Amino acid sequence: MTKHVFVSKSEGESNFSLKEVDIPASVGGLGFKIAHASWNGSSSFDWANDEIASLGVANVTRESKGVYRVTFSENFSSSKYTATTSVGSENYGGVGASPRTVSILLGSQTVSTVDVVCERTDDAVNEDNEYMSIFVIGS
Repeated sequence: MTKHVFVSKSEGESNFSLKEVDIPASVGGLGFKIAHASWNGSSSFDWANDEIASLGVANVTRESKGVYRVTFSENFSSSKYTATTSVGSENYGGVGASPRTVSILLGSQTVSTVDVVCERTDDAVNEDNEYMSIFVIGS
């Protein structure tokens, strides 16, 4: 068990104090696991060179244009985790421009991997983008 110290006030107490709480380290120390990654999704994608940042992610592979498989360093206990994504690059606000969106591909969540897709919002064409990211939380 890992001991964590929190500042808290118990019911009936008038002052805040430090409290020690036992939280199993095997579940991230807080009862859940997290994983995140960001990468440059260029068409010549290579995780070794294009990783920007990550924690709890072993690898990201480009499956096809705009579609990436994220492999976790440690399996989640089920595929019922929460994943959120983002994309960035340049200002898409010009004539004929369309914002991009990154989302989880429906049905792709497993305990060890999840697939994300980057697509244009006007015509749903998949695109590789210079900045893509994912954040996952679960047990």
